[in-house]
Amino acid sequence: WRYEIGAYVPRESYEVYINATNGHLIKINSMSVACGQNGSCNTLYNGSQIISANWRGAFSWNYNLSDCVNIIANIHTKWYSPHAWTREITSSSDNWAYEDQHGTTCHWGAETARDYWYNTWGIKGLDNNKAGVTVMVDDDELSDNSRFDTKSNVIQVGTLSSNGSTVGALDIMGHEYTHGVSKYTAGFTQDPESWAL
Repeated sequence: WRYEIGAYVPRESYEVYINATNGHLIKINSMSVACGQNGSCNTLYNGSQIISANWRGAFSWNYNLSDCVNIIANIHTKWYSPHAWTREITSSSDNWAYEDQHGTTCHWGAETARDYWYNTWGIKGLDNNKAGVTVMVDDDELSDNSRFDTKSNVIQVGTLSSNGSTVGALDIMGHEYTHGVSKYTAGFTQDPESWAL
């Protein structure tokens, strides 16, 4: 038999499997998602840093780059795909590996930009109402560039044509995140010149 058991404090949920013949416990799986778990990574440009990630319990058993319970606003970082679907950036450990470095560099940069706006100006998220942002990493259509999509609150980050590294350095991630804050706070028209920072 399979049962789902949950608790409100602390907020947890489990699936419990019981042998229907003898009533013995077979196994217990966590169904809880642990958001905002701190992990470490080596960024491309700023050395070792702490980032937030999301533990995706049952069935996935890995972390992805999302800090889904942040009180300011969520940052969710994924690999870019020109198609309708995207790929999560995942790790079996909260100590992120070298092959995830483009993603973790951009994720840390976006988190740092978000935290700057909150800690310095008190702005929670892009709109001061916790609007989050999705970061799309390694956009091969943006060679040597990045951009903020004002329609979908997405930061698209390209790669350097010289060596294939990410364009997502801290100053660039801060610049793109600021486009998002400006969208909600500055009242710019859709004229491209007014969006230039």
